[in-house]
Amino acid sequence: MHKTLRSSLSILIVSGLCATACAASTEDDSTTGDGTVGSSDANVVIATDQACNLVAFYASGNPEVKRALDWAGAKVPYSKSITRGSAPYRADCSGLVSHAWQLPTAGGGPDTSHLAPYNDTYSTPLASWEDLQAGDALNFHGNGHGHVMLFVGWVDASHKDFCTLEEFATGKPASVVRHGVTDPASHWGGGPNAGTMIHTYLPIRKAGD
Repeated sequence: MHKTLRSSLSILIVSGLCATACAASTEDDSTTGDGTVGSSDANVVIATDQACNLVAFYASGNPEVKRALDWAGAKVPYSKSITRGSAPYRADCSGLVSHAWQLPTAGGGPDTSHLAPYNDTYSTPLASWEDLQAGDALNFHGNGHGHVMLFVGWVDASHKDFCTLEEFATGKPASVVRHGVTDPASHWGGGPNAGTMIHTYLPIRKAGD
């Protein structure tokens, strides 16, 4: 087995990401970082969802995904601050994406307001969710509930469910997360008046990729 794939599979196993429903409080976005997301009734499963484990395994050859898997394997818990495990980036959702994309480290990395479509310095919007590739991201910044997720891949050819790597809740480590495109985004960082995930989150790609 290829060394990189074997290493990343070990990360998924060792990190102990358990298959349970998300239960996290929602906090507002701030100038020092991005808020936590989730709710007790969110229909979201944390790996080891077997499908998303397999998706992450096959995507681990992508350098952005590999860096995010390393972060998850280190069990870096969510924080709006720069921590020992996350330095030089914040240990929040945008800090994880900044680490994966190797963005500038000033302020712990750009937050959701500095990613497309709000700022095109570090990323560009994709025309469609169908254009998403491993290592891209999904961004939402609005209503005080900013959140960004690193896209890992689709669960299957139907493109109904997808897998991400993300920081999402205070005290919890970064995880591989399974979402559905029709899941209510109000349960996952989209704010109380958000629509579905596919209508709330913008697919973006690192500038220059």
